[in-house]
Amino acid sequence: MIQQILSRVLFLVVFAFVSANVTAAPLKNFTGNSIEEVKQFIVDNNILTLEQFLPTLPVSFRSNFVLMRQSNSLQPTRDPLQPRAIMFGDSARIVFAFNGIGESIEMMEKPVGSDRFLFSRLNFNGKTAPTEQKNCLGCHLSRPLWGQYRHWNGMYGGDQDIVPKGSLEELDYFKFARLASASPLYGNLIFKCGELYEGLGMKPGYVERNFAGVKCQEVSDLLKDYTSPARLERRMQHPAEGLGELLNRQNADRVFAIAKKSPNYLKLHRLYVGNAIGCFGERVFDLGQEQEMIVELRKRLASEGAAVQKIVNELLVASPTSEITLQAQMLHLLGLNVDRDIRLDLRTPKKIYLGNDCDVNSTYSPGSYCGYNTQGYPAFSDGYDMGTNLLGYQIIRDLYKSDSEIHDLLRSEFAKLKSYFESLPPDSGEGYENVKDKLFYLNAVIEHLNSSSKDPADIPKYIQNYPFIQLLKLGNGFGLCQLLASE
Repeated sequence: MIQQILSRVLFLVVFAFVSANVTAAPLKNFTGNSIEEVKQFIVDNNILTLEQFLPTLPVSFRSNFVLMRQSNSLQPTRDPLQPRAIMFGDSARIVFAFNGIGESIEMMEKPVGSDRFLFSRLNFNGKTAPTEQKNCLGCHLSRPLWGQYRHWNGMYGGDQDIVPKGSLEELDYFKFARLASASPLYGNLIFKCGELYEGLGMKPGYVERNFAGVKCQEVSDLLKDYTSPARLERRMQHPAEGLGELLNRQNADRVFAIAKKSPNYLKLHRLYVGNAIGCFGERVFDLGQEQEMIVELRKRLASEGAAVQKIVNELLVASPTSEITLQAQMLHLLGLNVDRDIRLDLRTPKKIYLGNDCDVNSTYSPGSYCGYNTQGYPAFSDGYDMGTNLLGYQIIRDLYKSDSEIHDLLRSEFAKLKSYFESLPPDSGEGYENVKDKLFYLNAVIEHLNSSSKDPADIPKYIQNYPFIQLLKLGNGFGLCQLLASE
């Protein structure tokens, strides 16, 4: 009898221990990169509530997030103290979202090499396995929706990634941070330790180290939980910009997959790259007209541009378009829709211009350098690291891997550029013009071109200016453009 009682007690203890750890343990061998993997994990571990699911997410998701104090999504937000949390990890290959008033987790996934994003919404009921909805596509149209640098409507810190010091937004943000620490849902978010950014305010997702009532973790401690710490430090410091960078890189992989399916891809891939790096006529970047060699280069490239336009016009006979820029025509011929494919937000202008800091909605801009022709030509993009520039880089990398002529020329020119920059004083120039910066971005691109990585999150920053524009300024620009203009 005593033995039976002891056996019964032991069974109950073991059962309680196992039950308590089913939902508290980290995901076993979980990479966070697949909706199907998440769904299977939930079934395997009998997870019935959102409160059980959130603690199981890897640290990289719970510490990399943005908070939407206003949202018109299927997880609507009207109360700034019940924001929608969007967690994007270290690559945004899969993104999770939840709020404090519902029992759902929304997911968006970009499979590597796929021409579409996948969406799913799981609704927990606390009794049975969650039910699944797939009506997110009504708004998303197979791609993310996110504002571009440097203004994100409805987000805490939505103007330049800063919660302004002394603002009502700051009051709400810190009030939410205190409430979140005691919340069974928001309490799973990991706030990072920080300080006022240049005295202007707090970065979203951060609190001061001595902030009463909220625990925070040092970024240096968190980085060890990320798969690629080197590429993430800036993205952790600027969450909205970081999410935008990652989504644009994932989207570039999608639009590249669409473009590669086009029957015109092999006819246009060299020409598209040539136009993307500024080879043809008036679309060449502003390289400094005071230099005689650049003036001569412009004249010579203009003739190449005319030849390219002739080729494009011949292709357009069977597929006309009302858009007039060479870049837009090529996008059209590659089967891409500017608003649906290139842009990630809901704004509607069809022609916008390259260059950062030009958002009229920002209290910090537009700057004096914003406007037509600032960066040389009309384009369908929102900045250096977005839209068509990323598509151009994907095609460059494809050519580099598959076209021996392009490979050998780029390899040679990059070696010359690297040698040139290494010969300069390391502290010459300022800001992004600093030689150390140029070498950093140049080396990053060289390394990525030669790597086997297929993760679009690994695409380096500032691919357009660093280093490709330097090939025209300092390298054999005309030779490169001639090669790209050849069929």
